[in-house]
Amino acid sequence: MAFIDKEIRKGKGRWERKIIEALNSFALSRFKKRSFAVGGERFELDAAAPTSGEIELGVDVKRIEARRDIHKRCDEIVNKAAKLKSAFPMSKFGAVVYYPFLDEHVNIQNRLRSGNIDSVVFASQEDESIENAARMLLSILGGSRK
Repeated sequence: MAFIDKEIRKGKGRWERKIIEALNSFALSRFKKRSFAVGGERFELDAAAPTSGEIELGVDVKRIEARRDIHKRCDEIVNKAAKLKSAFPMSKFGAVVYYPFLDEHVNIQNRLRSGNIDSVVFASQEDESIENAARMLLSILGGSRK
């Protein structure tokens, strides 16, 4: 069981790195994993730009692989967006979500409808899908090279 769990986590980490690489390929500034503090609590963004100073663009990368996890994972995204906007009011927040049930993407979009979330895009495991999601997210957030 431990081996299987380790391999699953490794796959998730690779997917997250591909998202960050794609963002860096098409963005005006570099993205990297960053943390920030609000009210004595620390939060981590999977990708944030610029790499130092005030965060202007924050991205949460989330894999939701089971229907039963929608509520918990979406609540995590909404909470992180609210905390980022609390710490950096002028920042923009986006989410890249992997959810294999295509016909249910609208459910996630509805759960993530918030004034603190500027964009939600979906990506599969395919490189083309990841690149398209990164381009779309950056276009909406205003961080693309054009």
